[in-house]
Amino acid sequence: MDYWPGFIEAIGHPVSSVAVKDILAALGEAAVVSKTPDIFNDPQGRTLFYKFIVSGLEFGFRAKMLNHIHIFVQGHEGYSAYRADMLNRSAQAWNREEIIRHFGPA
Repeated sequence: MDYWPGFIEAIGHPVSSVAVKDILAALGEAAVVSKTPDIFNDPQGRTLFYKFIVSGLEFGFRAKMLNHIHIFVQGHEGYSAYRADMLNRSAQAWNREEIIRHFGPA
């Protein structure tokens, strides 16, 4: 399954929005929820993380809006590798040069 359209739709929306609720429900995995420590003293407020360990995804909410989605294409720090498609291709099929060509440099 390609969740990419749902990811794009959800960015910039609060967790209570239909777009975010729909993509979280589509994953079919209960999230592990955590926050950055108070000691970080972030002016935008603490980041709220929804971690989908088995799916290989992490959603980060800053200032109550979905700010970023980490996609782990390899297993990392307890996360499984993301196994769904990205833009109609396996996430593992992409290489660095293709990512830069498609999305631009960091």
